[in-house]
Parts: sequence; C-alpha cells; structure tokens
Amino acid sequence: MNKSNIAIKLDQVSKHYTQKRNRLTNSDHAVLENVSFTIRRGEKIGIYGTNGAGKTTLLKIIAGVTHPSNGQVEVFGKIATIMDLESGFHPDMTGRDNVLVNAVLWGMTLNQAKSKLSSIKDFSGIKESFENKFFTYSSGMKFRLAFATAIASDCDIIILDEVFASGDLNFQAKVASYLSRIQTDKKITTIMCSHVPAMIWKFASTYYHIHSSRVKKIPRTQLEISINKEAKKWKDIYAINRDIL
Repeated sequence: MNKSNIAIKLDQVSKHYTQKRNRLTNSDHAVLENVSFTIRRGEKIGIYGTNGAGKTTLLKIIAGVTHPSNGQVEVFGKIATIMDLESGFHPDMTGRDNVLVNAVLWGMTLNQAKSKLSSIKDFSGIKESFENKFFTYSSGMKFRLAFATAIASDCDIIILDEVFASGDLNFQAKVASYLSRIQTDKKITTIMCSHVPAMIWKFASTYYHIHSSRVKKIPRTQLEISINKEAKKWKDIYAINRDIL
C-alpha cells in the first residue's frame, strides 16, 4: 500500500499491565496481544467488544496517550480524540478557557482557536454555561463541548469512544448528521468504538472485534448478527414490545 494513503499503521502492538497478586508476587495481564492492522486515509473504522476488552486502551495507544509494551504505531495526520470527557478539560476553568487550551493541544494556534470560539459555542448549544466552570457541567454538556471543539480542530483523524453514551437525543442526532457529512465531504478518517455494535453500524464500513486481548477484522454480516442478538436481549430484559425494535 502506498504510504501516502495510510492514516494509521499498527505492527505487532501489545499492551501488558503488571497486577499485584499478593504481597510477594505479581502477574502479567495482557490487554492487547500482537495487534496488526492498517487504516487508510478516509476509512471509517468501527471497533466493538465488551467492557474491559481493551477498546479504550487501543484508542489511547493510537492517539499517543499511552505507549504499547511492544510493537510499533505510526500515525500520519493530526488526531482529535473524544474519550474520557474529563481528560484535557480542567474542572476549575470555564468552558471558554478549556476550549482554547484543547484547541491548541489539538493543533490550532491560539488566534485560530479564538476565531472559532463563537462557532464552537453555537454548535455545542451550551449557551450561557460556556462561561461557567467545567465542574458545573453535566456529562452531556461535557460531551457537547468536547465534540464541538474536536470538529473545529480541522483534524485528519477523529477518534470517538462511546460517543453516544452522553448527550441528549437531539444532540446525538446533530452529531450523527455531522459525522456522516465530514466522512463524505472531508474524507476524515474516523475510528468509532463502542460495546454496543449497533452504535458503530451507521458510521463504519470496516469492523473489528476485540476479545481476549485479540483484535479481529470481521465482516458486516457478523456485526449484524451481534446487533440482532443484542436487540433480542433488550426485548427480553425490558419486555419491550416486538414492534418497537
């Protein structure tokens, strides 16, 4: 593959943590083991697996937030990430000041960040709360501000971890519409991660499943099977009428 067409390349990436078993002995815990794949520029990636499978660890390695224990990661382009809604946002700073700091961290100059404050505030829809301290925000408001800042950064790659776990339905629809648009118009490389397979169905065309520290590429038909199984569980758990789902 021509290197100019590559956005991200992982080669035999592993991540291990040391766990304390007792006062005298430790054990090695493998979160990821020998992960290798290449993501093309503009590709739409969906990653799913159960909670604790290693999804967020994989995204953090790609974003450079943490380093692999072994292997190599190459990233070609500017990354914006929305993972931990607290990460990078200081609780005692206002929404406005947090936007400026994070916009600069994501590659903008301070003047560029200032010029986009109004559009970021408008997209987030948090209005007067923009001038309030971040610790007063609900999780939905934090997500609104983080997403609005990320998309204003003119990134080449956007990483979204459980993107629809926060935010009300109207803002989720706004995010969904915007993601579809930038995937089509700007050809931005998107990596979306969720423990709910249905959440990545619309926004990805290439799918990976994480299980037992291994990452496996799967066909769309297998994702559809997982979605149908989960839909049945929702109906069984909450006694939802079959006509609703």
